Amino acid sequence: MNVRLVILGLLQRRPMHGYEIKQEIERGMGDWTDIAFGSIYFAIGKLAEEGSISESGQERVGNRPARTVFTITEKGRQEFLRLLREEWQTERRQYFPVDLAVYYMASLPKEEVHDYLVELCRKSEESLRTLESHAEALKVVPYIPPLAFVIVDHTRRHLLAERDWLESIIASLDEIYGA
Repeated sequence: MNVRLVILGLLQRRPMHGYEIKQEIERGMGDWTDIAFGSIYFAIGKLAEEGSISESGQERVGNRPARTVFTITEKGRQEFLRLLREEWQTERRQYFPVDLAVYYMASLPKEEVHDYLVELCRKSEESLRTLESHAEALKVVPYIPPLAFVIVDHTRRHLLAERDWLESIIASLDEIYGA
């Protein structure tokens, strides 16, 4: 996930401090991004250093330390558009760690593999329920853009495909093991 693109995109909406950016990512993108908290502050520092964002003030709440508020610059708007166009044109092949386990699964007893597959199906179902529940809760949040639900649906369809794939392997275990 391109953390620079996300930060610049969020700052196009309004000036924010780092913690607000983190909260926006967690609330609105947490179901479909894997941006680490530390990478946000690192990227903010680099974007400021490059002149894509600038400090626009300090914000203090109660006894907490002051937080630096950042605003996107014209250079940052251009960088956002460049990164966005690059993202549309970048083809990425996805690799799934479980494929390695599937490749060698015949090295384990069929019953053991069955249990692993059932557990993976259960986790896929749990992830699907969590995603759908979160999507329902987000429908009443006014600042969540409608396109976020298109992306949530993309994740939902991947989870459904994963679950269906796992179920097909379970159904084929006897054939795979030659029993």
